[in-house]
Amino acid sequence: MEFNLWKIKITISKDNEKPLSPDKLLYDRSYLKSFLRPYFDNKTANIGIILSQISILVTIGYTMLVSDISTKWGVDKSIWIAASIFFFSFLITWLLYIVYKIITTPSYEKFLQILTNESLTRQVRRFVFLILATDKDQSLRLLVEHSETWECWLLPNFGKSSSLTLDTHNKLCSALADKWGACSKDITISAIDDDLISTKMSYKNNNITTYYFDIFFVKFSEDFSKKMITMDLTLPGGQYSWKTIGELKKDKSTFERNADVIEHVEQRILANGRPGISLTHLLDFKNEATN
Repeated sequence: MEFNLWKIKITISKDNEKPLSPDKLLYDRSYLKSFLRPYFDNKTANIGIILSQISILVTIGYTMLVSDISTKWGVDKSIWIAASIFFFSFLITWLLYIVYKIITTPSYEKFLQILTNESLTRQVRRFVFLILATDKDQSLRLLVEHSETWECWLLPNFGKSSSLTLDTHNKLCSALADKWGACSKDITISAIDDDLISTKMSYKNNNITTYYFDIFFVKFSEDFSKKMITMDLTLPGGQYSWKTIGELKKDKSTFERNADVIEHVEQRILANGRPGISLTHLLDFKNEATN
């Protein structure tokens, strides 16, 4: 309500407290601190409580040791002793509870760090390898590996930890050779100038993750090609198989968790002309590979 009294402007209003907006609450540190602090870092107050409890315990304990407790005010001596022991035990229990709260309650700063880590999109770099071959029906197939973590078929890849150290083509070839039980000279790689950046929910840790896929085309030597021509392969790096794009799409778990990579390979790489064929031999699914 607002009115003028001579030259004085008078405003009467009801002070309704407005709730803080989520943005203000989450991103303004002063408000966040005042809102959350009571649930976390009350160690100073708890330590003060402990000191006061200890002083009371010492006083009562000392009194019980040096005093001659007797019947007073019509209350029997045994009742006074029982009451003192009960109160003393209660204070000890309360003291232990406060100590437990100090030990187990996370600090405010630690909570903020956890909140930040869970809120931010994580970033992961992966080296992904495209290995192509044709079967006797001239169908184009990709070599894929089965991931126990993701529980589906993935293009052969190296994760975050390996990506930090494998910084040259020679190191990549050597690492792939170890992964597949080959020699470095049997493997040639070349970068495909069409990398993929994809943000999705990580099946491994259930966090929103941005993946930076560096894609390489891999070519095998003639000798090693002979060892890789069967449908299913058991190599030092795990279980492998040759799949068409159609077969990968029909595999429900594979397409749900790896659709971004599959569609990128199909629509951006293979649709513009495949980079080559990795094997010099046609795939022969009737013969067993010789390792």
